[in-house]
Amino acid sequence: MSDIHKKFHEFALQSALFKGRSDWYFCYLKAEKIAHVLSRLADATPGESAPSMHKLARTASKLPESVVRFVAGELEQGSVLADIFTLLSAVRFASTEGNMSSQNALLLVEEYEHIAEKLGASGQPSPFVSSEDFSVPPLPAQMNISLPARALSLKDKVKGQSKGHPQAAEPLGGKQADLAQREIRLSRILEAIRTLKSASIRDISAVVKEYGEKTIQRELLVLIEQGLVRKVGERRWSVYTPVSGI
Repeated sequence: MSDIHKKFHEFALQSALFKGRSDWYFCYLKAEKIAHVLSRLADATPGESAPSMHKLARTASKLPESVVRFVAGELEQGSVLADIFTLLSAVRFASTEGNMSSQNALLLVEEYEHIAEKLGASGQPSPFVSSEDFSVPPLPAQMNISLPARALSLKDKVKGQSKGHPQAAEPLGGKQADLAQREIRLSRILEAIRTLKSASIRDISAVVKEYGEKTIQRELLVLIEQGLVRKVGERRWSVYTPVSGI
């Protein structure tokens, strides 16, 4: 392997897509290699068997994309496994029809089974790069943010359901400071949605520019759970609207 290819493989393995998971990267490369092998076999297949083999090669060429989309969190594990089992059946059928030697079919079946086993054992990947995406950076030590000792949820504040008198304010630090920062983020995001009436994550980030889209996406889940925001649509077409009457 050349130094250029080696460097790219190292980059790909540590990228935000594969996240250092050699098993996922192995499955991607293996699926791509098998597709090349089937394409060569199809080119070498004579007569009436050639169209069937070319069809099999085209189907195999789509598996690397399925693996990548699974790794990116866009496909469920079952969808990728369904593609692999479809290819397993197609390879066995090609052998039965005499379009492929039994020895070649056996080797390809073993390779596809290996991919299925690795993906089946890996579990569904997270759409986030790492656990650090869920963390909130600590406040600088010199910042002195004070809130009531009995912190109220955002939903309680909006509905005005809090009872009693808050205790004396005291400086916050550590987890309390993180909670205070989160309350501020939630309030800013909710305010943006109410102003826009209906907004995508990108629309919200254009208004609340101090937060990244991943942070906004994470906090939207909290607002939905609290019953303050409603999600309409799926994936890239999703928009968020304020819940009326709150």
